[in-house]
Amino acid sequence: MKISKVHIVSYLISLVLLVLIVFQIINKSGVNNNFTFALKEHTGKLNPKNGIVFGDERATTEVYMFGNYNCSYCRKFLNEDLSILLNKYKGKVKVVLMPVLTSNSQAEKDALSMAFAVSKYGKYKPYHNLMMQSRDVIYSSGFEDYLMEIMNHSEAIAEYFSGDEVEAVLSDNKKMFKQLELKGTPAFIMNDLIVNGYVSVEELEKLLNIY
Repeated sequence: MKISKVHIVSYLISLVLLVLIVFQIINKSGVNNNFTFALKEHTGKLNPKNGIVFGDERATTEVYMFGNYNCSYCRKFLNEDLSILLNKYKGKVKVVLMPVLTSNSQAEKDALSMAFAVSKYGKYKPYHNLMMQSRDVIYSSGFEDYLMEIMNHSEAIAEYFSGDEVEAVLSDNKKMFKQLELKGTPAFIMNDLIVNGYVSVEELEKLLNIY
């Protein structure tokens, strides 16, 4: 059976359309299906003192990340992408984690309050590593005892953990989260660029190259 040129062209066009449809489906089913970004004017000024800095504090390029240790994709970024980004842009980029409460859980509030206290008056890396072990670690039977042990060894940490300042910081971060109309965690801020949802280090690098 002889196939005409018209049929061949029609077949090729159909094949190309099919490939494009499959490509769109794959993109929509990936982890970045909620990835959006938009330029908008900040209605408030982000304060690095309300966050926990990863990387060189003198770095001029700041990436703010609203999130917490209970968020799966926040954990994915902190565990897989953060070190790659900081090593590649060593001394140039710093990531400021802006912890934000996403529930009324006292355990989550205590964990984030201690994160701030330790980042200011202690060694943060061991605490960070503990928090990265499991999202359920804050609900374990020994976690409250662990917090008490930290406070027993540092009066400064104990005072900050129980004081008004950490309450104000958590409140400010939550207000800023709403003010910026962020869709959820994680959310990244770079200058006036707002990125909702998880982004890989490769995607973040592309966005950083804008500046």
